[in-house]
Amino acid sequence: MIGLRIREARQARGMTQATLAKDIASRTYISAIELGRQPEVDRRKTGRAELSVGAILQSTLSYTLASDAYARSKQLRKAWACRYAAAFALYQAGHMDQAISLGVDAVNLLCDSEECEARALTHYMIGCAYFAKGDVKKASSFLDTVYADLSRKQA
Repeated sequence: MIGLRIREARQARGMTQATLAKDIASRTYISAIELGRQPEVDRRKTGRAELSVGAILQSTLSYTLASDAYARSKQLRKAWACRYAAAFALYQAGHMDQAISLGVDAVNLLCDSEECEARALTHYMIGCAYFAKGDVKKASSFLDTVYADLSRKQA
């Protein structure tokens, strides 16, 4: 059951439901998912947005759990791919802070210089997220890193 896996992952990281839900959903929404229930949605307040947030949250947590499992088994490229997919889903949904955080986690999985393209892709997504937040200085820094990553590949 996905809810149980989400709860175990959250507790392993020492997070409360409120911390996990921050800027993504309500604590009661997280609780319902962890208990395997269909979360209640107040359509007057959110329309359909809460449902898409729930889907994003579930897929993000699934990708993160898979990434952790791959990392434990030293399959770092697969771990990166899962972590990047979670970060990109959050980026597309407009959750820039969370996308940046998972993007940094993803790029940190790639310590091998052979992974220049994956590093560049991740740095590009992080730079775009910073740009979307209006932080042009940090965006420029990450976008400069993309050039450096791709230059390493050619060397």
